[in-house]
Amino acid sequence: MKKWFVVVAFVVVWVAGCASVGMRSDGTIQPRLDLKEGQAFHGSVTQVQNITMTMMGMTIEQSRTSEFLVTLRVKSVAGGEAEVEYTFDDASMSSTTRMPEMDNNVQDNAADKIFEALKGFTFTVVLRSNGEVVRVEGGDRMVDVLVDAIPGQDPASRAMLAKEMRKVMSDETLRDMMLPSMSVYPDQAVRVGESWAKTFDVKAGFPHRANHTITLSQVEKNMAKLNGRSEIVPLEGGSTMEFLGMKLTMEMKGLETYEASMDLRTGMVMHLEGTGEMDGRMMINFDNMDEKTKAQMGGAQDPWAALLAGGMPLHVKIHQVFTLKKGERKSQ
Repeated sequence: MKKWFVVVAFVVVWVAGCASVGMRSDGTIQPRLDLKEGQAFHGSVTQVQNITMTMMGMTIEQSRTSEFLVTLRVKSVAGGEAEVEYTFDDASMSSTTRMPEMDNNVQDNAADKIFEALKGFTFTVVLRSNGEVVRVEGGDRMVDVLVDAIPGQDPASRAMLAKEMRKVMSDETLRDMMLPSMSVYPDQAVRVGESWAKTFDVKAGFPHRANHTITLSQVEKNMAKLNGRSEIVPLEGGSTMEFLGMKLTMEMKGLETYEASMDLRTGMVMHLEGTGEMDGRMMINFDNMDEKTKAQMGGAQDPWAALLAGGMPLHVKIHQVFTLKKGERKSQ
């Protein structure tokens, strides 16, 4: 479920990647958010994750595909801040798990039914002209929507799951996950061929450090092309989070790259395509889990619990595409 939160955060981040850009007489540009009340844009995000893990000498390969259709509407602009509403027009996720040694393939579309609940859901992001994310409003309500879509829960289980999900999907954590992608905005004017760098410590989800470098690679007619590179490294002391009493520690590092096209007439990022590849290990410790949950998870003494605590090697590949167009989405 934590991967879903990352996908949702990605939707917020890249739809927010819009700026007003004007070419100066010295050949430089400096992107800045300059949204106007009443503007509307619609876009799509597609992300494919391929995860390979090794456990007990067996290889487990999982492929996840997430697709979102979104509309953003600028509700107000005042005091240097723009209030933007984001609406999910559609949302879907599918997952396939393969175990080559056992010649076993499992198609799991349970997440798709849960994600369908997001259709029509709206939340709000407040942004400043320099790309700063002031606040996000609606994360808590989004948790309620997703939890209510999960079948077979009694009231106590629902309350516990909602509480745990809010640790990784609150308004504050969604804002935290958005911050690194604001590196598309340089602190000063730049020319073609120049780069700017920013470093972020992301504490939401699985904490990590992201070292971003963005290069203005081309300006032709009304379009600018950006090349991005992000080195992902663990935070000192490891990247740990707790969920339902489980302590999950990730030691992942890798590289993400992307190419983006920005319309200089409006300043909007109209297209972005990126890939990422990371390697590392995931450890799961059950010591803080209550006895009831342990029983539901199969018992604390099962051999697999000890194996998970020792760590599973992971290899993750991601491909994602984002597009944005002007105006409201036309009904089909």
